[in-house]
Amino acid sequence: MSSSPPRFARASLLQGVVVLGVLLLVVAWAGATLQFPFGIDNGIHAYQGWVLRAGGRPYVDVFDSRGPFVMYGYGLAQALFGQNTWGVRLLDLAVLALGVVPLARAVAALEGRIAGVFCGVLAALWWASSSPGSLAQPDGWAGMLFAGALAPLLRRRTAGDPPMRRWLALAGGVIGLCTFSKPFYAALIVPVLVAIGSDRARDHKARLSDLMAVALAGLGVGVAVLGVMWLAGVLRAFVEAYLVFNVKVYAGEAQAGWGPRVGSLLRYVGSDPTIGYGIVLAGAGAWIGSRDPHADVRRATHVGIAWTLCTIGFVLLQGRFWRQHWLPTIPPLALLTTLGVSGLRRRLAVGERARAGAGGIAALLPLVLALALLVVAARTPAIYTLRGARALRDGATREALWDYHTGYRQGSASSFRAEHEAARYIAARTSAQDGVLVWGYAASVPYLAQRRIPGRFIYPYPLLAGAGTSLQPRFRAEFLHALGQRPPCYVVFDVGDPVVRAVAVPQFPTFDAWLRANYREEVRIERFALLRAATAGCHVLQHPAS
Repeated sequence: MSSSPPRFARASLLQGVVVLGVLLLVVAWAGATLQFPFGIDNGIHAYQGWVLRAGGRPYVDVFDSRGPFVMYGYGLAQALFGQNTWGVRLLDLAVLALGVVPLARAVAALEGRIAGVFCGVLAALWWASSSPGSLAQPDGWAGMLFAGALAPLLRRRTAGDPPMRRWLALAGGVIGLCTFSKPFYAALIVPVLVAIGSDRARDHKARLSDLMAVALAGLGVGVAVLGVMWLAGVLRAFVEAYLVFNVKVYAGEAQAGWGPRVGSLLRYVGSDPTIGYGIVLAGAGAWIGSRDPHADVRRATHVGIAWTLCTIGFVLLQGRFWRQHWLPTIPPLALLTTLGVSGLRRRLAVGERARAGAGGIAALLPLVLALALLVVAARTPAIYTLRGARALRDGATREALWDYHTGYRQGSASSFRAEHEAARYIAARTSAQDGVLVWGYAASVPYLAQRRIPGRFIYPYPLLAGAGTSLQPRFRAEFLHALGQRPPCYVVFDVGDPVVRAVAVPQFPTFDAWLRANYREEVRIERFALLRAATAGCHVLQHPAS
């Protein structure tokens, strides 16, 4: 029996129409993303990128517990497209293409062109079902970059084929980079190990050599990154924020115990249709693919299973179950689903031929399933696309477009419009040398206003968390010193944030007392209370330009 599976038959007219329609929807959705507002993390990373472009250093001038590459990614988008909210969306789409296109090509090499297109489009639609704030995030970028690096290792392998050293080195290098996004991404080596171990074109000695290529590439990237950080003088601050803070503080804030985490995971899967039915379909695909008579399909299935388990493990490990944490699961879920649909079609087609005369009705079931999956997956991206089109038809302003995409209602805490208005208010009443402090998670305000935050703490989490550790008192002392050295002209209190709630910080009494003594509330813009310095020392304009 041949080890190569038969390809999908020539696409029917219905297949072609549906695939073309879905591809057009993906393109329209991509355009709609340029209207998306920032979420919390988008604003934080945009501010970080702006500071780095102005000559600041990661971790020394802007604190974050995540790796440095997302900061530089936002800085790159600003350098290429200007200081706005849509440039990073273009970068996000480019990263999506870097993952989806190689994955689609690898599946096409295994199962045929239509299967490859189906896999790529399905992954793109599931990705597009995410909220604006969960996109352009380090989790999704790491997941898609790894998908692009792993995809060439899924291709058909036969005895005598040349080694895949360059692809293995690429996979190792990308794993090294991803480890500097979040440390546990080092476990992405597991699906690579499965791919190496199941490569029939290589003997045991050659497989060991392949493993060394992966390890050396990953270690080489790691050493290079650490060396650059050491030369830039940020290595110590990086270790403190990325390793020490995450181990001592962030990990301890996650949901305790694996039992409750598994329960929360199951509840999330039940509440998110995309992830929920994606896991069910991928599970069915894994069962079908692992029993396929063709060795190449079984190999790709085993790699997909290991890949899926790793990415779900990352979600469990973080214990927050936010949508962005699920983005790395999308490529392997799409891969296993596609292999399952393709394998099911093959099995039913063989059965129909054996029964000769049943009319081939059963063989159409996988086709109907595939089309139904695309239609269901297209629902949320279609909603975003139609919202944007309706807003443009109505002549909506940029701020109204943001409200369309967040489902904003007057009085809710989800309006990006308020952040823009607060930034505009502050920019009109201060000079470029004046500082602005944000107490909350609205770093979009100083980013849009182009005003620096005193010190490196751009959100309050590291100052409020970590009670009982040596980090909290040291961070608080550093924060207060920065305020004393360069008092901000305005303090932006995000009273709509569930952690902040009111213009008071009882859990940080020293800062609370300093705030009450030196600042007075000047205006409220939706959920933001803007406090103005009551003393001299900043250049608050008395008659700002309108």
